[in-house]
Parts: sequence; C-alpha cells; structure tokens
Amino acid sequence: MDYMASLTAAEAQSLADPDRTFDDAVCTLEQLRPHGEWAFQMQIRLKNTLDAYDKMARAAPRWSLLATLLNCEYAILRLTAPSVPIRHNPFLSHWVESYQCLARTHEDHGHHEREIGLTAGAVAAVWAEWIKSMLLSGESDTQELSTLTPRIFYETTTKRAFREPFPIQPYIRILIEEDIYDTLPGTAVHDAHPSGPPPPSPVSQNAMKKSERLGQSAPDDWKTAILDHLLPRHPDMAIQELTRLPLQLLHLDFLTKLLADHALEEHAIDPAPVITSYIQHSLRTIEMMGEPPPASDQGRAATDSAARHLIADTNRIWEYGKEAQSRHVKLLLLFIKSLVRKGLLGADVLYFEIQEICVRYVWIKQVRDFRAWVEGIGEADEQG
Repeated sequence: MDYMASLTAAEAQSLADPDRTFDDAVCTLEQLRPHGEWAFQMQIRLKNTLDAYDKMARAAPRWSLLATLLNCEYAILRLTAPSVPIRHNPFLSHWVESYQCLARTHEDHGHHEREIGLTAGAVAAVWAEWIKSMLLSGESDTQELSTLTPRIFYETTTKRAFREPFPIQPYIRILIEEDIYDTLPGTAVHDAHPSGPPPPSPVSQNAMKKSERLGQSAPDDWKTAILDHLLPRHPDMAIQELTRLPLQLLHLDFLTKLLADHALEEHAIDPAPVITSYIQHSLRTIEMMGEPPPASDQGRAATDSAARHLIADTNRIWEYGKEAQSRHVKLLLLFIKSLVRKGLLGADVLYFEIQEICVRYVWIKQVRDFRAWVEGIGEADEQG
C-alpha cells in the first residue's frame, strides 16, 4: 500500500464543484474509485490530497479548492460512518489537530465575512466549522450534511460568528483514553505555526519506540502505520494489510520479525492464519504472472472477477513470464524455510500451501530440493 498516494486528477475534479451537494460529489468519487480498494486506502489518499490542497488554498484561495477540501473531509467520514463511531475512527486525531490549527489560522487572519471574495482566513474558518459539524453528526447520521453544498455551507457559516465556541476537549480525552495521546496536547497543537502542518502528536513518539524495537527506521512509514496505528486500533484492517504485502525481501523480513517478536499475539491475533493468507495471496499473484500481460485496460477488464480483484489490489503485477514466476517462488521458499527453521511456524501448519507449491512449480529445481527438505523434516519427526 502506497501511503503517499493521493487522489487522481479525475477524482479530485469530481470534488471541486462548490454548487454540487456533498452526497453527489462523494457518490461520483465512489464510481471513480479503483476496484477492490478498501476504505482505509481511500482515506489515506483523501488525507494526502487534503494536505496538498491546504497549501494551495493558503496561497491562492478559490471556490474549487474550498469545495475539494470540504468534500475530502466528508468522504473520509462517509467511508466509515455510521458503522464506525467517532471514538474508533482512525482519523479522529486528524480532525482534532486540524480543527485547532485552522481555528488558530482564522484568529491570525481576523474576521473576513465582510471582505469581498474568498480569503485564506475564510477558508480556514469554514473548514474548521465543517470539521466541527462532522464531529457533531458523526455519532449519529450524516444525512443533514449530505444535502448541503460547499457554497451553501460557506454562506451559512459566514452569517454566524466564526468564533462560536466548540468543546474540542472531549474529543482530545477520547484520544487519550484510546492511547493515541499520552497527555493533553492542547498547548502544543494551539501553538502550531498557522502556515505549517500540525505538529506530530504524542502517539508518534510511542510509535517510534515500537518501531525501534522491531529494527525499523523513521522512513518506514508503512511499518509504523501497521504496527502502531492499525494493529492496536483496527486489527481487521491490519490483517488485511499484512496479507496483501508485496512479495519482496523487505516485507518478508518484516513479517518474520512480527512472528519472532510475537507482535501479533500482543493484540490477540493468531499469526498462523495471517501467514497462510499471505502465502495464498502471494501464490495467486505468482499464478497471474504466468498469464500473458494485459495489452490495455480493456484487456485487463476482460479477466475473471478473481483476477480483477487481484490486479486492483495493492500487489500490482509488473512482471510476467516463467522467469518472474521462478524468482518469486524462490523468495516464497526462503520465507517458508526461515519460518520453519526458526520454529515460528510448523511445516504442518503450511501443509496445503507447501503442497500447492511443490505440485504447481515442480519444474523449478529449488522447489524439488525444497520438497526433499520438507520430507526430511517429516521423517525426522517420525523417528523422534
């Protein structure tokens, strides 16, 4: 999964009309969404788009930018509400920090409701009011917000006092209770420079501690996101992410460390189904490598539903042919042998996966050697 990805030009354009209702805009965005992309992936792309458009709106505010900003926030909420309460929404910390930073930005720019045209201060104020409205409606229903348009919301907001008090502290307490914040971070967030992004929340420091324990470096954002964001708070999303990691040495090493450090067990997750699902997903990817590469998007769309889901997944296929298959099968064999040798998983747990590899890819010499090695383990167990 690419944690730096943002919306495509077409997706962003679908959110840029200030006179289109929020519901209509997000429905169009859903139609443009890649097949098989799950909610958290889309939310990450929306958040990255917010960061980019925030800078543009500060420099040259326009109606299309304001519409995109508000629609992105609404789409993030819509992807999880009302099934996921605000307390457990993975983007609650984003809304809390953004609200405080935007409120501060508006204070520094002063009131702009009497000025002609759209100003950076007005954008910040309306954006902050929109986050407030989402937080207040997020626990129940977003229907009332869905029928508004960005322009109507702007006009409604500018008729009210921008500085209408909003109790943000209860949401900060939720973040503390959920171990996202260690302590009340109000001062740190409030003092943020209005032209810069919110400072890292205290959870980032906790994240680095666990990351260091697993031998990670700061640039490994995807590891930190899985270990310290998804695993503790959204284990189902974490499992889905882990089982779809690319078949590369970097990711195989990461999975091995997870098992060696019992990181999954710490969150009451049985590692065996996670690893078997990862191997099965890798095997489907390798299987697709044996097919002729699609000549175009039309050719890709002609494949069966299982293949479409795989291609749309985070594991896009860039190589085809026997050589690519052989290379990836060898990587998978190294991974399995490492798990068995280190006692992290038994060969019996991976019985069906091992059988599929040994039958389907018997033409690879290393597979035949691997089969003999596995059979040797079985004979040793019987003698023992």
